[in-house]
This record gives sequence, structure tokens and C-alpha cells, in this order.
Amino acid sequence: MNTVKEYAPVAVFVYSRSDKTKAMFESLRLNPEAKESRIYIFSDAPKNEQALYGVKEVREYIDLVKTKDWFGEVNIVKAKVNKGLAGSIIAGVTELLDKYGRIIVLEDDLIVSKNYLRYMNQCLEFYAGDKRIWSIDGYSHNPKCPKGYMKDVFLSYRASSWGWGTWKDRWELIDWEVKDYGRFRFDPVANLRFRRGGNDLPSMLKAQMKGKIDSWAVRWCYSQSKLGKFSVAPLRTLVGNYGLDGSGTNCKDIENDSRREVKIDEEIRQWTVKDLSVNRQLIKDFYRRHYLSPYIRIRDKFKELKG
Repeated sequence: MNTVKEYAPVAVFVYSRSDKTKAMFESLRLNPEAKESRIYIFSDAPKNEQALYGVKEVREYIDLVKTKDWFGEVNIVKAKVNKGLAGSIIAGVTELLDKYGRIIVLEDDLIVSKNYLRYMNQCLEFYAGDKRIWSIDGYSHNPKCPKGYMKDVFLSYRASSWGWGTWKDRWELIDWEVKDYGRFRFDPVANLRFRRGGNDLPSMLKAQMKGKIDSWAVRWCYSQSKLGKFSVAPLRTLVGNYGLDGSGTNCKDIENDSRREVKIDEEIRQWTVKDLSVNRQLIKDFYRRHYLSPYIRIRDKFKELKG
């Protein structure tokens, strides 16, 4: 069993979905490490009048969480103006990484395994010195395990935004403005490299640069690809996303098979692996998960032209 010197702070980003926020905290508090963890809750301000009641309800709940003995420490940051999800995460994560050097990040629509904090902290400690590793992912698409593959984690070309962690020295490498996007657009090698994490990524980045979406995650993944880094993911997911019902900021057009309930792994496994290397079959399976069919790409292109 790997020892952890100090548990990483946990940043939780909430907005206006009280039912999902409650479910997330109920799952997180079942982690044995919860009572020794610092929790920072970032509550964004309402974007419009329709969000006023939801934000108020969420803020009443997180005030209640602060009175409980679920966690080692609870800090609440209530924004006075709406920052949006990307703005909230970039600012909050940067602040905590400047202070602590490593971080675990959750959003309000996630459910986690009772071993989630154990996994995240062990991996953040173990892989801190391995500069190949960009992030630690708590979510996995539960890939089909290749014959003879005996490890409990694998390397991927794409970081997940569903329950993840990283370090200050990786976060500082990101160019949030993507200043080299003009060169990237016409660089076939860079495009192919970016597509290793899924052929949906270039179109997402294009939408980001055109101002059609506001995604911190696609810029995070772009820097990962440009720098040739990997993410560590569990073979069996420790995180489930229950916000794919149209209520989320960036998940309003998800195909039905993404909404199926995910079985979250509750077993203690050996997540820290010294000789972790790329497995082609797992990478291929991962790519298929993020593959956009020609029909969807043509449909999206028509939407772009019409818009």
C-alpha cells in the first residue's frame, strides 16, 4: 500500500443543481480519506434570473455541508458575478495549485467511488515526478481489457474532465489563449496527433476559438497533445457522470448510450504501476469511444455553415 504524505485539496465546482450537488457530496463523504481532506467549494453566481433560485438552494446546502463533520476542513467561495464554468475552474484551480502544488477536482454532477480519494492521492503522489504524466483521471469508459493485461490503470492521450487531478508544474504549461492555433489548423501532423484522443477534439477546439463554446477542457487536452503527455486512468471507473440529462453547461447534446448508468468500481486495486506504458489495444478502444461518425461530422459542418 502506498503512503501519502499529505492529502491533496479537493476543489468542488457547483452552480444551480442542488439534487446533483447533494448526491456528489453524499458519495464523497463515504471516502475514508474525506475526514482528513481540505474541501474548497466554488459556487458560481447566477447567470440570469432563471438560475437565481437554483444557486440560492445550492448555496444553502453547501453552507450546511460546512457545519457537518464529513471533511477535515471546508472552505466556501461564493462568486459575486457569474464567471462561467471555464472561468471558475481556471481561476479556482490556479489559486489552489499556487498554494498546495497538487489538486483533485470535482464538479457537481459526479458520483465517486468510496475509494476515489485513495486512488487520486496515491497516484498524485506516485506519478508526481513522472513528467510524462499530465493528469490523473478518476473517470474511465471501462474499456475491454486486452488479453494478458494485468494492470489496474492505463495511459491515454486525452485527459478527462470528470473527477481529475494534476500538479502545478503541468498546469502552468497551458496556453489558455492557444496562440499557435493559426499554425495548428494547417499542420496535418499536429492534427493527427491531437486526434489520437478522439476525432472530436479538433472540431471542439475550433468551436472554442470561434467563441461558440467556453471549454477549459479542450484547451487542457490541446496542451497535453502538443507537449506529448499522457493521462493515467483506472481500468474500471471510479467516477460516474449523472449530469448528461441536458442540465449541464457543455453536455446538452449527448447521445443516449452516454446516459446509461455506469457501474462504479468499489474495489481497492494496485493503481500505482512503475512500468506503465502505452497499450495499443486500450488506446484504440479509447479512440472508438470518442469517435464522431462521418454523419455527425457532416451534420455539425452544416450547422456551422448555417450559424
